[in-house]
Amino acid sequence: MSAIGYFESIASDLRTKDVHIDRRLGRLSLFAHDAGYHEDHTAEGYGTKEEYSAAIAEAELNDMGMAHGEIEIVRGAILATHFQAAAETNLEKAVRLADIGNVSASETEFLRNMGLLIQEAAVMKVPLKETFTEHCHATQSFLNAYLNPAPTFTASDGSEVQLDRHMSFVNNIKRLGSLPLGTLLRASENIIIPLPTTWR
Repeated sequence: MSAIGYFESIASDLRTKDVHIDRRLGRLSLFAHDAGYHEDHTAEGYGTKEEYSAAIAEAELNDMGMAHGEIEIVRGAILATHFQAAAETNLEKAVRLADIGNVSASETEFLRNMGLLIQEAAVMKVPLKETFTEHCHATQSFLNAYLNPAPTFTASDGSEVQLDRHMSFVNNIKRLGSLPLGTLLRASENIIIPLPTTWR
């Protein structure tokens, strides 16, 4: 499932808790949040990839005649996907969660997506850790920092609610702490790059 698919699922879950978010703006935010991802954002004068993506989206949506207020909402949601960002609005929190929505997936899909992330890191020439265990622990730390504290959403009556799926995120992140490489390889036939010899 894509990030937009996870967003739609999250939005539906939130609706049952009387939390209403603008799905159109959420979809736009996720559609544009990786714009320019494979380009050098620093060469373009931006501090993060998210800032660069937000600027691209802002320019494109402005050219399309979208209202300034809506563009600012989309821009804020894209910036909220940075791992150190603090999402403030319901929409920003939902978009931020949807960006790592695959972490809340079934165990099989989660492992398959882990394989895709390893492949993406190799393509992007992101250094992999020396051992698979170290890589899993680093990923675990990153996801814990991204996810915690668990986001709360403001319902129509002003009360604060959490998503029921939060434990799905937590359980899959815990799974990384003791994940054997063989289990990942069996679930991730999509890994087509040679893995570091120190991972074997």
